Amino acid sequence: PASKDPTGEEQKAEKAKLEELKKKKQPPPAPAFSRRAQLVEVALQAKEDNYFARAIVNKIWHRLFGVGLVVPIDQMHPENPPSHPQLIAWLARDLVSHKYDLKRLMRGLQMSQAYARSSRHDGEQRPDARLFATAALRPLSRYQYATTLRMGSMNPDRFVASDKIEELQKQIESQENAARGFASQIEQPYDGFQIGVTEALLMNNAEQVEKEFLSDSGDSLVGKLKAIEDSRELVEVAVWTVLNRPPDEQEIKSFEAYLARRVDRKLDSCRQLVWALLTSSECRFNY
Repeated sequence: PASKDPTGEEQKAEKAKLEELKKKKQPPPAPAFSRRAQLVEVALQAKEDNYFARAIVNKIWHRLFGVGLVVPIDQMHPENPPSHPQLIAWLARDLVSHKYDLKRLMRGLQMSQAYARSSRHDGEQRPDARLFATAALRPLSRYQYATTLRMGSMNPDRFVASDKIEELQKQIESQENAARGFASQIEQPYDGFQIGVTEALLMNNAEQVEKEFLSDSGDSLVGKLKAIEDSRELVEVAVWTVLNRPPDEQEIKSFEAYLARRVDRKLDSCRQLVWALLTSSECRFNY
């Protein structure tokens, strides 16, 4: 609508009214015209080409899969069609019909077959990333990696199976919150991300890394490993705790050989083993 600047008298009257409302601790009146309200009204219109809902779907898809249905994610227009138009249209309609329930959308995507796929491909030519035939290899966010470092360096006995789910959840949340400080020192991932010099120096030389992740206290992974006599068991516990999988035979042989050469420096060997796992590409990337 057409607008005009208020006169001096109108400005004084409006100011006086606002002061009066402020004294009464009442909110100011709604403006005659609000661009924000108009934007919300237009964005939430129920229509087939709901770009607002599609943009939400595309951003969350990109966050979970590493590649959006529309690339680049901020260029959503008729001249840049999605790779899977029927899919993004269906997801957008479903999002609107469930009142923009983002948790429901994320849960549905995370339980899909596409999300569960591995990044490994045995064929000669790797499929195009936008086909989602394999998972995209992508780095963990700084917060995810910092949390992974904390959880992976803890004594696994602290997370034994228990019926007290709430207590376990509080313990996990406590570690997640504690990771925020270290996360600020890690580089934020970007498209084509490669680990930079700053992060490499941090993980190699920082005293904080040794104190937080490589201590030999009773509640740390290093503390548990140094008490294990059997080298094979030691390796299995370390790999399971950090990488959440069993070690293969080649890894067991390599790590056992390393431990055997340093039998007189077991604590230092355990620290080096845990450090190698925590700083590995497998731990740094989501694959």
